Amino acid sequence: MIAPIRISMTRDTVQIRRLYREIQQLKKLSSSIFLLDYDPFSDDDESLTGSKAVPSLLIAGRILPTSEPFRQRSFRISITLTPEYPFEPPAVRFLTPIYHPNIMENGTICIKLLNGYWNYNPFVTFSDIIIAVEKQISTPDLEFSIRPNVAMEYMEKREEYNRQALQYVLQWGLPRV
Repeated sequence: MIAPIRISMTRDTVQIRRLYREIQQLKKLSSSIFLLDYDPFSDDDESLTGSKAVPSLLIAGRILPTSEPFRQRSFRISITLTPEYPFEPPAVRFLTPIYHPNIMENGTICIKLLNGYWNYNPFVTFSDIIIAVEKQISTPDLEFSIRPNVAMEYMEKREEYNRQALQYVLQWGLPRV
């Protein structure tokens, strides 16, 4: 009798394969809202072998907002993963300065989807994150603002908010190509 063949995939191998699949999905995301600039894998499947552990990984790209005044430019973001991903949410950060009630001066974004207390679950994909970030730029969540002064300006002095946001867009925003 021949013993059955057991296929054993370590957690790290499964994790690497998921990362690879998600990055491929991210590359297919509409270039009208996101451009992928950097990911830790090459386009061939050979890059999936040879790594026993997944260190903190970085994915970088540009969000292309669809609302005014942000739609004139793009904004570089990073998605940083830890070895606990997907059971721990990635850290999403704007690398390009942006004037927004839900984005701190250091680029940290406050978004419910990534907050473990509220909505994060291990089935959230990179594409889900990008879509949620773009939506958050277009429609600020004033209930969870992390820049109260900017939120107040958005609610009470919209014209001044739009002027300040446009100034940031023109000074710091990147080309959309």
